[in-house]
Amino acid sequence: MPSADVRIGPAAARARFGAPGTVSGVPEVAYDDLFLIMAVATAIPVLLSLAPRLPLPSAVVEILAGIALGPVVLNWIDPETVTIEVFATFGLAYLLFVAGLELDLRALIHPRLVLLLAAFGLTLVLALAIDTVLGVAGVVQTPLFVAIVLSATALGVLTPILKDQGLLGREFGQIVFAACAIAEVVPIVLLSVFFAVGDATPALQVVKILAVAGVAGVVSLVLARAALHARVTDRFTRLDKTTAQIRVRETVLILVGLMAIAGGVGVEIILGAFVAGVAIATGRRRDHSSERYYERVEAVGFGLFIPVFFVSTGLAFDISSLTESIWTLLEVPLYLALMLIIRGLPALIVYRRMLTRAESVAAGFFQATNLSFIVAATAIGLELGKIQPGDATALLAAGMLSVILYPQIGSVIARRYGTPDPTLPQTTPN
Repeated sequence: MPSADVRIGPAAARARFGAPGTVSGVPEVAYDDLFLIMAVATAIPVLLSLAPRLPLPSAVVEILAGIALGPVVLNWIDPETVTIEVFATFGLAYLLFVAGLELDLRALIHPRLVLLLAAFGLTLVLALAIDTVLGVAGVVQTPLFVAIVLSATALGVLTPILKDQGLLGREFGQIVFAACAIAEVVPIVLLSVFFAVGDATPALQVVKILAVAGVAGVVSLVLARAALHARVTDRFTRLDKTTAQIRVRETVLILVGLMAIAGGVGVEIILGAFVAGVAIATGRRRDHSSERYYERVEAVGFGLFIPVFFVSTGLAFDISSLTESIWTLLEVPLYLALMLIIRGLPALIVYRRMLTRAESVAAGFFQATNLSFIVAATAIGLELGKIQPGDATALLAAGMLSVILYPQIGSVIARRYGTPDPTLPQTTPN
């Protein structure tokens, strides 16, 4: 987030309950602001469907709409309204939760894992080296923080793109997905280890993270074992067909529970949300019979909380901090280029053992896509004073551009120059 006053997390909502404008400690609920956000969130997919060739993901348009509705342009919505803060906080958590749902740890266990880890290791080395130089030059305030941010990939944004392009079912798509999953997990862990809220040491943070992961592992095991008992499965299936919607309630229980545990031990709640998704994905295998469950669970987030989160991100977008100096404005193309170098170069070097040169280049563009982690990380960085508002705004702008540009370029290269899909009929020139 671009404002140092914007805090992502339950503490922010709790802090505002005693703010001026409340009655007897109860905050005034701004339904009009929420109505405007939901009206925009409803209109955007409809408008985008009228222009299917327009390479604008809905998340980017929602952020742009937030900028228009916020203090920068129309000033119709106060970004610090308690209602919006609470919805946006849960939207951020749900976004990371959905990303975890897409990740089945069993899918990562294959012979290529060593190469994928080596590629991400090279990513971290490049990020640390480049950002150290930028730190010495005075461009970035905390090189390690920026290095972690730039090393991530937006798995939640890329997964539907890979599916829609018919790439996820191919070997190329599986490699890209696995690589992006690693680039989602590791940065979240690194952010929680090195930039914890409070005075906890990295070693203590590792212990806390392992504790949260251990709880998630127990949850996953319980889900897997419960699925083997016909009596439990039958009872839950019957309840799931009623208004109880027991599977959705169970899912929200796991999500909120792990968020509460993470926040309680001093770990970022986004880690708790992410491991909740991983626990469910690992314990409850995704197949044709469970597809309806996943659709309903994702509908809760994408139908309400996640669009509020993206619009609220735009509401707090501080364009003035971006344009206050020419150097801050130049940081946008700089960060955009660094994303491609840090995430794309390792793909070109390492993936050539698994893919063709063209596919390696395409994989690099896909992996350079980053937005959701930037939003989450910069909010945390602003809260901890690890990044300046102008730098956070520049990173967010670069992230939006990466979502608009890089997947489109990667798709064109993969389709035009990649290995043909053997399941599709091939044509030969006359």
